Amino acid sequence: MFWNNLAVAANFFLEIAVELIILFIGITFLVGLIQEYVPDETIKRALGGRHKILGSILGAGFGALTPFCSCSTIPLLLGMLNAGVPFASAMAFLFASPLLNPVIISLFIILMGWKTTALYFAVTFVGAVAIGLLLDGLGFSDQVKPVAAVRSCCDCQLEADARSRIQRSAGFAISLFRQLMPYLLIGAGIGAFIHGFVPTEIISRLAGPENPQNPG
Repeated sequence: MFWNNLAVAANFFLEIAVELIILFIGITFLVGLIQEYVPDETIKRALGGRHKILGSILGAGFGALTPFCSCSTIPLLLGMLNAGVPFASAMAFLFASPLLNPVIISLFIILMGWKTTALYFAVTFVGAVAIGLLLDGLGFSDQVKPVAAVRSCCDCQLEADARSRIQRSAGFAISLFRQLMPYLLIGAGIGAFIHGFVPTEIISRLAGPENPQNPG
């Protein structure tokens, strides 16, 4: 039994790890290209500039439009921070993106109807904006650690041809992946352990209709 569960967990780990790596590097590469072709000032203006409240609302709105999971949200977040987007706006995007993306909202509508979906969207959107502003007000912007950065394509010392931009974007993707790879693999490992060793009966019992916390 143990070895069978271990095999199931290992197989799941390999599948999810490969998917995460491909998705993470691909999204990071696209973020690098965006920063190569779109000036930082344009990105900052698009997300509210110096207006924190407006920027947070726009950041949460942008997060709600991106059909990405958390591992894909991180490269986009880094690109926003590198571009000088206000911290509150970036945090609102971070919280809204994996919770309000079009895939999740579509599933909510199908499974729970319009009313529940609208309530979920409103509470989550307001929460993302509020948390972004709160973290900014508490000075958490000083806690951002330095990671791989993409130099602006506006720097006249950088080559501006397509090949050079692609090379810099690829280098950015690989560099960021190397820094975050341990965390991605740990997350995949936790998911694989749950998939292989936690009986579905336990999950069904905790989330089933017999659970008093479950409204269904």
